[in-house]
Amino acid sequence: GLVIIDSLALAQNDEAEKSKGTLQFYNALAELTEPSKLVICHISKEDIKKDGLGLPYGPVFVRNSARSAWAVKRAEIGKDEYVEVGLYHNKVNEGRLFKPVGLRYTFWNDRITIEAIDIEGHPELASNLPAHKRIRPLLLEGPQTVKALVAATGIKEETISKALSRMTDALELEKGGGRGKE
Repeated sequence: GLVIIDSLALAQNDEAEKSKGTLQFYNALAELTEPSKLVICHISKEDIKKDGLGLPYGPVFVRNSARSAWAVKRAEIGKDEYVEVGLYHNKVNEGRLFKPVGLRYTFWNDRITIEAIDIEGHPELASNLPAHKRIRPLLLEGPQTVKALVAATGIKEETISKALSRMTDALELEKGGGRGKE
């Protein structure tokens, strides 16, 4: 089974002591050993305006107590028939972080279909990816100057230069070269 709690803020019982309430909530949730648990948390309006992602609203214990955390961002595409979202795995206690996932939900009269979309090629959803992921599709189109990459992505020149350097290092390692080779 699956237990879905929407939302953590509403599941807590003591507004005056949110930190204590958060810890009590997660301790009680840990008592449910069998089903998987999905806890939905909201982010502040400030974070939504900034980049659409952010830390969960509330005390630091909200994020720190979760074993795994995903941020979900909806793209503003102006279409009524479908919605596109990016899912970004940004915290895990054990194991590794998963790559971001893009999904399109299409609404029909009698059903909803879900399909994977390329998050790297999506201008709005890609804005939350690391620099090297954001510039890679542009480089696949052909040679680009750093200034052109800055103009296309809005990423700082210094950040793009570092990302390009790391990408070059990774390519050298793939070819059997290595760091330190001229």
